Amino acid sequence: MNGIVTTAPNRLCWQYDDEIMWIDACGKNGLRVRVTKMLEMPGRDWAIDPQPEEHAEISLGEELCSIKNGNITAKINKFGNVWFENQKGETVLKEQWLTKQDLKNHKAMLYFGRELKPI
Repeated sequence: MNGIVTTAPNRLCWQYDDEIMWIDACGKNGLRVRVTKMLEMPGRDWAIDPQPEEHAEISLGEELCSIKNGNITAKINKFGNVWFENQKGETVLKEQWLTKQDLKNHKAMLYFGRELKPI
């Protein structure tokens, strides 16, 4: 796995170079994704109302890590690509990641797959 993967209660954390990503259980069947290039993740909840405590299932592996909350699962591969699957295992949302590290999905681009803009 490229990067460092850790867990916290109901949270999957991925860090590589200057990027930090948290995927949190949020509500009954929800996941919240936050990404930053700051030194640490901002502590603000922004527009998310407080949610009841959920108990997510987190799985860590060499090639793939995942977090499941209710009927939705988020998966991260070793390159940091994220996708979401429903309870049937069908992909419902997937990042289009452009990187030269992933030889199977290699793109001749000089752009990062995830672009962060200040708000």
